Amino acid sequence: MPRIDDCLVIGCVEKRIYCKGMCKPHYNKDYKTKHANRIKKQRHEYHENNKTRLNQESKIWKMNNPDKVKIYKANEYKKHKNKYSISAKKRYQNNKSEYKIRAANWAKNNPNRRLNIMKTHLKKYGTIFNLSEKSYKWALESWSKSIKKRDEKCVCCGKSEDCHAHHLLYKQYMPELSLNVNNGVLLCSDHHKELHYAKN
Repeated sequence: MPRIDDCLVIGCVEKRIYCKGMCKPHYNKDYKTKHANRIKKQRHEYHENNKTRLNQESKIWKMNNPDKVKIYKANEYKKHKNKYSISAKKRYQNNKSEYKIRAANWAKNNPNRRLNIMKTHLKKYGTIFNLSEKSYKWALESWSKSIKKRDEKCVCCGKSEDCHAHHLLYKQYMPELSLNVNNGVLLCSDHHKELHYAKN
């Protein structure tokens, strides 16, 4: 039989009464449940009345604690990974042309960063063939020339001007076949763009 000063909640290990026959954790939980709407309203009003100050304090804290922010974002992404990926895909599909323009503008305004990304990209695939990024780039150019010499025109429409060598199995999925001439066809710029945009 429970003692008079025990918490009324069955199975509670706290045992010390704080208010209304309950320990402090259970009383707080009960209070928040009963007054959830009022608490939510008070918090909203407080935030609205102190928006500028709270935003400034938040910015300062984020600047002073970049590692904590990074960890928090990573944990949030792990928790809601599926939700983020679905919403990102929907956003991209609804604003595809805008994303393409933004990416082109970024590449134009950040040539050095784009060059570093390309170097990393070439180095990553070059390691498969034991080649440096420069050697792999030259090998890709030779592969492209071989495709152009073999096909001579776009395999879709027969156009011979402004043609590009296209990987049938994309480098990101089958990098070991990226220099195989049987893994390439010649496409005009329109059909090449069409294929890559369809992939996205």
